[in-house]
Amino acid sequence: MRNLWLRIRPFGCCCHCYSCIENRHVQVRRLSVAIARFRCGRGFPPLLNDSFWTSSRETLVMRQRQRFQSGGAVKKEKCHDQEQVFENKEPLFQAGSGNGLPTSVSSKAADHIRREEGGQSDTEKREKKLKEAANDLRSLSIDHWSLEDVVTYEPMPGGATPPTVPSTTKADPKYMMPQSPWAPDHLKRQNYARVWTRKKIAKMETAIALFTVRVCRLLELNSQRPSNLIVLPEAIRPFARLPAEDHEYMEQALKRHLGILRNKLGFVAPHDPPHAPEEIDVFIPKYEHFEDGLHHELLRDLNASLVELFEGYKYLHLDFRTLMVKICHNLLVSSAPPNVQTMNILLLGFYSCDRYLTLSTSHVRHLVLDWLIDICRTVMIRPNEITCSTILATYRKRGMRDAFVDFIFLMRGMGGDRALMYTKDLTITRESAPRLSPTKTSPTVFKQAVYPSPMIFAEVIKGVAKFYTLEDAVAVCKEFTAKEWGYDWRCLHYLLNACIIAKDWQSGLWVWDEIKAFRAAGYEEPVRILAAMLALCVQCEQEQMFNDVLEYSAKQLRNISKAAFVDIATEILERAVDKMNDDELAALESRFTKGKSVERLHEQRAFEASIRRRLKDDPVFKRAVFGFGYDVLSEEHRRKKPQRESEHNPQGIGRKLDEQQKIVDVEDMNEVLLAEEENDVTRPGKDTKHNLLQDAEGGIDVDEDNTNSPSSPDRGKGHEQ
Repeated sequence: MRNLWLRIRPFGCCCHCYSCIENRHVQVRRLSVAIARFRCGRGFPPLLNDSFWTSSRETLVMRQRQRFQSGGAVKKEKCHDQEQVFENKEPLFQAGSGNGLPTSVSSKAADHIRREEGGQSDTEKREKKLKEAANDLRSLSIDHWSLEDVVTYEPMPGGATPPTVPSTTKADPKYMMPQSPWAPDHLKRQNYARVWTRKKIAKMETAIALFTVRVCRLLELNSQRPSNLIVLPEAIRPFARLPAEDHEYMEQALKRHLGILRNKLGFVAPHDPPHAPEEIDVFIPKYEHFEDGLHHELLRDLNASLVELFEGYKYLHLDFRTLMVKICHNLLVSSAPPNVQTMNILLLGFYSCDRYLTLSTSHVRHLVLDWLIDICRTVMIRPNEITCSTILATYRKRGMRDAFVDFIFLMRGMGGDRALMYTKDLTITRESAPRLSPTKTSPTVFKQAVYPSPMIFAEVIKGVAKFYTLEDAVAVCKEFTAKEWGYDWRCLHYLLNACIIAKDWQSGLWVWDEIKAFRAAGYEEPVRILAAMLALCVQCEQEQMFNDVLEYSAKQLRNISKAAFVDIATEILERAVDKMNDDELAALESRFTKGKSVERLHEQRAFEASIRRRLKDDPVFKRAVFGFGYDVLSEEHRRKKPQRESEHNPQGIGRKLDEQQKIVDVEDMNEVLLAEEENDVTRPGKDTKHNLLQDAEGGIDVDEDNTNSPSSPDRGKGHEQ
């Protein structure tokens, strides 16, 4: 226990759970709300002769040809190297960063150096991220959001409002979702005054218990020694002590009880739901909504603790196993049920892990994301723009086409009797009629669609353009805009880039008409929009349109130089050519692979079973999941230090690795494992059972003091009343 304490002490108990919070009113660092609008500087001549148009077009054409020639040569060389790799089947080992440290550790050292030199660190630059996001293209994509932004722009009365961007939506802001960060204060007060029914609270309690059972089963906590389980928080111990067969039985029992609570036909009373069976009732947490609004204060503490956990995971203070255990512990001991703000933090936290951790364990995080999405849909938490955008983005990046389309139907209330939100006893007006549709089972219950938001519409366009064709994306735009949906400049810029890559001139003309209509509404085009249209003219060899666009740009952008404008168009064209080369190279590589694409991997129903099977059969993948994901040593390091891994790192995998050891990039873990199997290399510490199942001195990095976590005056240890 002394060694365990020494390991936790340097981190200052960074979980920030309720027992660690001395003052319940946690002051959350807020970001600035003001957004610097982009204004072009003066310098574009008002009158230009014909030689200017000719020279500009010839410059772009010449650079495009040079790019095609150089890109083709590089592509042929890459294809030649790829053929040699697959023909010879020789494993490739890629070294890590130059200093041999993980990416996040190197970034922290770089931050310290920049501070000493008088520069800004990455943390300080983060406060300007949303300003830069809305600077040029005036968009707030979900990829630009961080957990600090979600906490700062919490939809609470009198709270900060995120910056708005111009869009073509025709929906009335008075009918915006009350849980939206952009909602007016009177709608936010209406949202805060809502008190969940006992039935909805019971669904959330059962869903959190089911989530905890799944996590404990995934992490194989039941395989730990009893001495290791002692250091677990008291709320987690009953789940961890269950045998493997009882875990499966408990999961099925919770699903059955959740199915009873989800009954939509009215057989379950909203304020008197059936009690859970005795065998699962002791595992279900107890939540409560208070008439005086005390649960909002408790939820702010819970959300702050979750943000601290993800920060600890980001900077390698916590490994994945400890992160999941602490998240489940904080959810179980809370007195208030998680709300949409809590789910947004969890969804965005796991979705944004790929920004700062290049791990091969992304499939495990995707599995956790699926469980969180299942909670949102089961409990029917009213989502906002952040919730829908994060879910659509994760489906798009993972290649889950069917799930992506199904979620769009749910958002629009077109999934039969399924929807994300229901409402009843409502008077339908002309403004609310487009987003309401009656259900087949009950004429008094209406399916409610989400509010038309350009933030969500941008993810819809990206997904349709990825899974289908550009013509389908244009058709979806026309159909959505006819029903009050609107796009911002970012959507139009993405469509123009897609037209450049596909060399689709007709779709590009339609986008150009939409740009001019947007301009007629009084919104000034960003520079990159006009530069992208100029690049499309060169790509499709439209000389007359090139001259018209350049002349139009000269009138609109009176404060940017000719050279700067042409350079921007050239950069956009070069990126499009690179994307075309990458697509061709990926198609060529698919001929040499076994055909197991990522899209098909995520579309299969047995995704969870495949993850469990890989955790059982793949020791490298297992060490990466249960540790930091950086404990795979390079070939050179194994030759220099052949001792067992337990001797090299006696404190266990929950500890940060020695900064002097050289690390192989974790994306190449599968190649390392393949090389060991083909070359019959016996890796030091091959028996991972001893390395993973450790004693209490080097076990799971969880503090036993977290068990004393009263989250309300009537709350004791764990989730017991």
